[in-house]
Amino acid sequence: MSLNVARPDATGTAKTGRRVLLQVIGLQRSGNHAIIGWLSSLFERPVHLNDLPHDFFCRTENVTENPAFAKAGCCILSFEDTRRPGAGPLLNVGNLDSSRLSEFDCHVVYLLRDPYNLWASRVKAKEAGKLTCSARLEPFMREWTDLARLCVAQPDAFILYNSWFGSQAYRRQVCARLGGRYSERTLGEVTGAGGGSSFDGASRPSIRTILGNLGYYRSAAFRRRLFRQPGSYLARLFLRSVDGRQLQVDRRWQYLAGREEAQALFANAEVQALSREIFGFHVDAAGQRVVAPADAGVRLAGARPVPAERAVRP
Repeated sequence: MSLNVARPDATGTAKTGRRVLLQVIGLQRSGNHAIIGWLSSLFERPVHLNDLPHDFFCRTENVTENPAFAKAGCCILSFEDTRRPGAGPLLNVGNLDSSRLSEFDCHVVYLLRDPYNLWASRVKAKEAGKLTCSARLEPFMREWTDLARLCVAQPDAFILYNSWFGSQAYRRQVCARLGGRYSERTLGEVTGAGGGSSFDGASRPSIRTILGNLGYYRSAAFRRRLFRQPGSYLARLFLRSVDGRQLQVDRRWQYLAGREEAQALFANAEVQALSREIFGFHVDAAGQRVVAPADAGVRLAGARPVPAERAVRP
């Protein structure tokens, strides 16, 4: 099929006149909620469903008959590695069928973060009781290398967290590919979704964020959560200020230095090679960060998401 790229207009919707549906797939702690929060800010009336069952798209009716999507300008459906019953590797997550969702511009978007900072964030999240996926290194390395191989083969299907965090030009490129109106409104926020940052927690929600979520705060789902944990929601109003733009996300790997359990990650030759090719650096067996020569490998900083039919799993 031909590439159907949604272009931005002044209202934050696709010029095709159709709404946008994003299937976002990424390992936990890949900057999932930061990127999803930013994607939501590009569109009017966004709706985000988090950590969905991997077979969600087995029934197209889960989208077409979901009342939450009836007036949404952008639907973001997020899939993670999880302990849910029946969940498997992320590359086996069911694909959306864009031919049956003709009112949407559909895109499959994979998220990928470098393995060292990602694993450090998962270790820290586990210690804080925030990790809801497997805490074992071996399956993590398998999943990460599978995603990284796909990224090398199909870079257009990915958003690289490292590039997204550090480059406005990269963020603008992603926005231009997906449609929407470019914004940096959410970049300073650290959402409490998923427990917030593994190292820095979550920032106090802004008045604008609260007002933007009034529909959710009026919902029965929110009332149930509030009644179960009223103290946790009240505490969020008094959180210290955390600026998401100042997080040291590229230094998290240092938390692993000297840890024997991280040695297998540092010493893995395939992980090193893929990290060099995609992110331009690796951490060696001695726990030292090694930057690849500028002309080495295939740099994928320009990776961009594409419509659903173009993202093919091996």
